[in-house]
Amino acid sequence: MSKWVLLVCLAIVLVVIFGCGSDNGTKPTPHNVTVAIEPAAFTQGVGLVVTFSATVTGSTNTAVSWSVNGVAGGDSATVGSIAATGRFRAPDGVPLPATVVVKATSVADPAASDSVLVTVVSGNGTGLPATYSEGLEQPLEGPIFHGWWDDCAGTDHNFYQGQCTPVVDSPVDWADGTGWAVSWTGQLFVPFTGNYRFASRYWVDGNVHILVNNTLITNLNTTGDSYDTTIPLTGNTWVPVFMTFQPNGGSNNMHLAWVTPGGEWCPVARSYLKP
Repeated sequence: MSKWVLLVCLAIVLVVIFGCGSDNGTKPTPHNVTVAIEPAAFTQGVGLVVTFSATVTGSTNTAVSWSVNGVAGGDSATVGSIAATGRFRAPDGVPLPATVVVKATSVADPAASDSVLVTVVSGNGTGLPATYSEGLEQPLEGPIFHGWWDDCAGTDHNFYQGQCTPVVDSPVDWADGTGWAVSWTGQLFVPFTGNYRFASRYWVDGNVHILVNNTLITNLNTTGDSYDTTIPLTGNTWVPVFMTFQPNGGSNNMHLAWVTPGGEWCPVARSYLKP
């Protein structure tokens, strides 16, 4: 056998041993998985809700897990809670520190994640005082949500100061009474800049007049109708609010409620109102 044949055979053996028979301990490079959260850095008011979305690329598994300040699902009492859907509810009080970290982590690749900073703010309001035409001065109250409510069973109860209350414990008969009027004058705290939708739930019933930041929200004289008005407001400011109510023989339902930008419907809480 010639030396050239020997050399060719040796080359083939070396290729088989070192080229095909070993991967030198390396593994294929995995696809790059990335996570992106929207909206980005966000300011949120106490007790309010916003829903984040997480976009996963680089994997067919687009599921993520959510955490707040490293706690899976968050903590409603301290830093706020977040659901599997990305629905974040700020705590009822400002956390310490006031900025929390909301994080989405890829289920397919736990090394891939994205996070946003959420700063929780509060106006530290105490509610609005009510002035009744009968001369009754009521203490600060809120949320402003009075009258008929389906959870208040019995004709001797109405919804007053946020709970089902016996009529005799209310300044007037909010359930069915007539011959009186009430007004509220003060300020409303705007937690962040955006378009705020002021809207009733189900209906209001009576003569209802609401002004926010000197803009008419509603002026209704009805036995069952709704209001729905959206206005732009600047964040971290107090704006004037003025409301009146007078019964007209219906079931007497009056409330101040809103949908904050990116949020959900809720009555305006006491902490966002002050004289």
